[in-house]
Amino acid sequence: MKIILVVLLIVVATTASTDEEKWTKFKITHNRVYKNIEEHDHRFEIFKKNLIRIKEQKEKYEKGESTFNFGITQFADLTEEEFLGRFKSSGSSKLSEIVSNVSSSKSRSKISSASDDLPDQYDWVQSGAVTPVRYYGDCGACTAASVVAAVEGAEFIKTGNLIQRSTRQLRDCIPFDPHECWICYEKVLNYTRDFGIMTEKDYPWKYEFEDCQTDNITATDPLIQIIDWIYVAEGEEEELQRTVYLEGPVAVSLDATNYFQLYTDGVLDDPSCGNTMDDLDTTLLLVGYGESERLGQYWILKYYFGPYWGKDGYLWLRRNKNNQCGVATSAVIPVLDY
Repeated sequence: MKIILVVLLIVVATTASTDEEKWTKFKITHNRVYKNIEEHDHRFEIFKKNLIRIKEQKEKYEKGESTFNFGITQFADLTEEEFLGRFKSSGSSKLSEIVSNVSSSKSRSKISSASDDLPDQYDWVQSGAVTPVRYYGDCGACTAASVVAAVEGAEFIKTGNLIQRSTRQLRDCIPFDPHECWICYEKVLNYTRDFGIMTEKDYPWKYEFEDCQTDNITATDPLIQIIDWIYVAEGEEEELQRTVYLEGPVAVSLDATNYFQLYTDGVLDDPSCGNTMDDLDTTLLLVGYGESERLGQYWILKYYFGPYWGKDGYLWLRRNKNNQCGVATSAVIPVLDY
């Protein structure tokens, strides 16, 4: 009996030590400083609960019972409710109502015929059309970042030059009320058409919101403007596949699931994820697609949580399974004037 008790004490002590080490590394990696010891201890308790979630999901992944894996991300000191609160806004208008009231000639179009011979996998990152992953803080800049990234991709395809454009310009210069609509493309696209986007070099990123600075900046590089944009046919994943392969990276919207919080690898598969217009609450850049015997078919999406999240900043999402998380519900591509 004494031997068993000693072994149990050793196991508990080792686990506690391991948790402490992971906690220390987490705080250093993500520059965590808490306001007082109570907050620190509270966050550590949440962190330990998330370690249990990570362990359980890893076991499922390794046994082949799940197609995605969890790990320690920058959100590991948040509860699931706190994480999802970054996307949800109780005061938000329904996106379907806003979209239906938008005066726009932009139709939900089919890009090509169904007879196109498409490869089993394609990735615009490998083709050089996608700028590096960055962290843009909370979701307030996601729509701007996705549209900017789609424009960058379109510019690369047209010119062969990959030029990083200013997400901060769009975030700061567009009148935008997140309680009105978190992911409305129309304001961002209209601004890009009317005023153009500076380079990141001329209008560099800052986390802090500021008044629009375009009148105070002399651009050293040409701005880029779009002349139009096209919405992909709603809910049609095959059409979305043709679009990303034939036209380039696509700005898409998703219903953010709690699985996003600790996702680090594999193909995220969450049938409970919403796929209607009113479920959508964040935007990403669709850069390609693929499939494997182990993981099945998936989409490849660039997100804005930085390289410590997901697959080096990317999300692989289940493809051709009931338009999961609404990936094909609100997808748009920019059109350039050359």
